[in-house]
Amino acid sequence: MNASKVIFLVAVILISLCVVDTQPVNSQNVGVIYLTSDGIVTSSNATVPIQQNGSVYTFTDSISGYCLSVQHNNAVVDGAGYYLTGPGEIGVDLTGRSNVTVKNLQIGSNFYGIYLYGSSNNTISENTIPRNSYGIYMYKSSKNTVTGNDLSNNGIGINILESSNNILRNNEMDNNYNLAVDGTEPQHYDNDIDDSNTINGKKVCYLISQSNVVINSVTHPDVGYLALVNCYNMTVHHLELSGNGHGILLAYTTDSTLYHNEVTDNYCGIELFASSNNVVSANNIMDNNRGIQLSNSSTTNSIYSNIITNNTDGVFFFSSYQNTLLLNNVTNNRVGVGFKESSYNMIRSNHFVDNTMQVYDISWENYSIAVSQNTWDIGYPSGGNYWSDYTGVDVMSGKGQNETGNDELGDTPYIIDEINQDNYPLMPYGSPPAVFIDSPENKTYTVNAVSLKFTVSEETSWIKYSFDGQENVTVTEDVTLSYLEYGEHNITIYVEDINGKAGKSETLYFTVAEGAAPPQPDFSIIVLIAAVIVAAAVIGAILFFFMKAGKE
Repeated sequence: MNASKVIFLVAVILISLCVVDTQPVNSQNVGVIYLTSDGIVTSSNATVPIQQNGSVYTFTDSISGYCLSVQHNNAVVDGAGYYLTGPGEIGVDLTGRSNVTVKNLQIGSNFYGIYLYGSSNNTISENTIPRNSYGIYMYKSSKNTVTGNDLSNNGIGINILESSNNILRNNEMDNNYNLAVDGTEPQHYDNDIDDSNTINGKKVCYLISQSNVVINSVTHPDVGYLALVNCYNMTVHHLELSGNGHGILLAYTTDSTLYHNEVTDNYCGIELFASSNNVVSANNIMDNNRGIQLSNSSTTNSIYSNIITNNTDGVFFFSSYQNTLLLNNVTNNRVGVGFKESSYNMIRSNHFVDNTMQVYDISWENYSIAVSQNTWDIGYPSGGNYWSDYTGVDVMSGKGQNETGNDELGDTPYIIDEINQDNYPLMPYGSPPAVFIDSPENKTYTVNAVSLKFTVSEETSWIKYSFDGQENVTVTEDVTLSYLEYGEHNITIYVEDINGKAGKSETLYFTVAEGAAPPQPDFSIIVLIAAVIVAAAVIGAILFFFMKAGKE
């Protein structure tokens, strides 16, 4: 993450901590225009260019250096295309308001463009909102409608925090971080946000209470933001997600799988909030403020074979238990893996390389919080994790590391804190390669030939597969399994890396339907070949004619 984004994030966090539970105070250097509770327009400048007609307030010119504080309900603020610019704390303040419409206004150069706190049933429409820290900020606000706004060059485009039943339609966002939805309870994620909203020209995909849906670049083209709320058995793969509060958000979602996604340059790459029994594997998670976050009692999730690099925090557990962190490359982050009140997690066979702090527990600085106690190895001889800053040696072997000869495990534990240690740290290249099968999938096929596609976490000396328990077959790349019989089949892939470490995939099961036919040929290719043959014949005939004519 570049330095300017880090500085911005620090500033946002510090200021946000100060305003979460209080109404923001406008800068003393900025004037305030009040639409008072009795409907009067007042300010320190007697010539405010706002025309009042009953409860409708229409701008007649641009206004610079002022905040607009709306203090009565059932009003319409029509910007008529004019500017309201800071710099100040808030552009338009709708704290505690209901049934207020703000439209056709250009709002820029503030910390908050439009601020809603304890606000309901308001309409924010057709505004242009550039160059604020937050374009539109909603906190503890419900049933508001945000439609047709153009938000660009803001730190965060739209931030919805502990707010519910809001409607977002046709908003265009092109910001540092575009959309963020956060909460502490299920209803905070119950907002109506459809794919008419766009992120850098791509669609917002905010799904609630869905199940058994596959989301990828084919089924859901041009996804720019993805949230799964109260969903079950969802599959997300081969997406590229960047520039949001979350790359992928799972809230109250279970039994779902995320794999082979590129998740970069978000505030949080992947968050599991109150979500359990999910699999996050083989994703590339880079340049986020936080790579993966598990929070609010997210349990029994499997996080494995991901590349987690150049994030501020690689993986962080908040009040989450009994999860597995396995075979990940966690590299060049400020914190490799962090904890707050999160115990009974299994962390093994990962490579923690060149993180500023390989492990961090918030309790180390806040003594009122209990230290998290987790498991870092599975005993001898499988061992624990590789730590790039481990200073031990490997000259002994055995469960007690007191036998002659090395075993690619450190002779002494890797100490994390007074109750956490990796008893058998892996020495370099001590972890086997991970294998992930992309195709076939666990489903029924109506053709009798399927592609075998796979990913291996590192360079290999050989790759083999066993089909239906038969003798291993050597392969070097993706292949097609042809002439498959009707019924259930299984396949397992075995590999060995260049250091002689063996690994294998999980056994994958799939079914070929009765009466399955061979895949249909690509007639476009056949037609093309036929055309080439015909063309060659015609050219040959023409050449023969001219050669014959020349001889005559």
